[in-house]
Amino acid sequence: MKKRIALLLTMTMILGLCACGGKTAAPKESSQETKTEAKTAKAPDNGNASEGTEEPLELTMLMIQYNQPPSETGEFWTWMESTYNVDLKIEWVAESSYNDRLALLLSTGDLPDIIQLPSTTSAPVVNAVNAGFLKELTPFLDFDKYENLGKISSAAWNNSKINGKNYVFPRSRGQYNTCLFLRGDLLDKMGMEVPSTVDEMTEYFRGIKQLQSDMIPLPMEVNTIVDFAGGAFGPGVVLPVYTEDGSGIINFRLTDGFADCIEWLSQLYAEGLYAEEFALYKTDRNEEVILAGKGGARHQNLWHRYRLSTELQKAVPDGYFVPCFGLSTEKGQTVEYDSGFYGGHAVSADVSDEKLLRIMDFFNKTADPEMYNTFTYGLEGSYWTMEDGFPKLTELGNKEVTNSFYGPYVRSTSLYDKVDSPLADAEYNRETREMAKQVDELAAKVGGAPFRLFNIIASDSWSQWWAVNEGDFNGFVADTITGKHTIEELKKYQADILAMDQIQASCREYKESYDSFGLADWKLPE
Repeated sequence: MKKRIALLLTMTMILGLCACGGKTAAPKESSQETKTEAKTAKAPDNGNASEGTEEPLELTMLMIQYNQPPSETGEFWTWMESTYNVDLKIEWVAESSYNDRLALLLSTGDLPDIIQLPSTTSAPVVNAVNAGFLKELTPFLDFDKYENLGKISSAAWNNSKINGKNYVFPRSRGQYNTCLFLRGDLLDKMGMEVPSTVDEMTEYFRGIKQLQSDMIPLPMEVNTIVDFAGGAFGPGVVLPVYTEDGSGIINFRLTDGFADCIEWLSQLYAEGLYAEEFALYKTDRNEEVILAGKGGARHQNLWHRYRLSTELQKAVPDGYFVPCFGLSTEKGQTVEYDSGFYGGHAVSADVSDEKLLRIMDFFNKTADPEMYNTFTYGLEGSYWTMEDGFPKLTELGNKEVTNSFYGPYVRSTSLYDKVDSPLADAEYNRETREMAKQVDELAAKVGGAPFRLFNIIASDSWSQWWAVNEGDFNGFVADTITGKHTIEELKKYQADILAMDQIQASCREYKESYDSFGLADWKLPE
């Protein structure tokens, strides 16, 4: 019977860097330097394969459909279910509508066995944890028993905690992940290098409009571009902004840096450089415009460099994309440095302990570093072949392997997980890896932990307020960009919100969360 506990919206959210409590073994440090080419896929040995002594583990799942999901009658799916004695029943929901579907299910507790969470700090997720709708994993995480799960990076397990406890199997990754893709061919025509400052980025957008007046230089919704560029306008998105007495950390949306970033977007909008209906340019529509040769920027994982360039060349034969990893002003530096995880797989509280142990056994097998290529690209030979140390997709692999292919599984940590493209040859991938090294160079300039701060720390008070007021706040911001409100009015609006008792409480909670992670003492890995 599904739980129908009333949402407990007053619990303080404190995330911790401490190891799992009780008798749980700490995660073993895994080397993210392990390269893709070293992870040669192979069939599991007899100890991993199903012996057919139990009924198949039937799992209902809610998964994000980024692209065409894998065929449930295909060779890989058939092999996977037979080999691991599982029966996966998945509801795939398009990325553009996933958060709405997820929020609805989390609010009721009427959940499938496994739920993919794109965020561990969003209000619906925090409220679902507080209501008891998600199963706590901490007591079950015996990393001596589940060695492959223990090899997932400790940053992923620690940074994905909710209320200081583990509720998700994290989707781990190295520090190299996303970037802002720009049109390299247009930069060539302008005689420009890849922009490294906000002013240079503005000139890139202006140059696009001069070269081709029907293009949209920045076809992107507000949150995406603020996440990318916000840190360049001062502390807030990346580095913390403290309250006057130092006892709290202010949500980045209420900082001067956020307002300055919105002012920049309003200037772009006034010049016709920002999409007129920017709120509609979420990831799907953005990609449509970009690949038609009509847009100037896209935010995505670095491994898409080859795919996006190849698709663009169908419309623009000499077109190609180059990555931009960060921007700066005299006020700050931003960088695309990943926090070690991107959401994860949560388990419904209605799942029995016995079933959870079978789930953990399954995920422990899919997280085997030796099986990384298999659960990322499919079966070797049929879906991919190893060429010069890198997996290269076959015709079948090109048809079936997308970034939805590996959605149902927990995989091992790989430094270049979001860098190497199975569509490209080895030389191209090595070139992309060299590009990615800019991330470390920019991170060293940030002056602190280079993560998007509010993807890690959380506040229950803020989650409550944001769940009610998100629409109004985003509407005010949108009206500021279009000129209906001035920047001064936006700053007054921010100040009025910050003065609220509930928001002051959120600042204290954010500070507690920040301290628990030890982010003030974070050092760039050597």
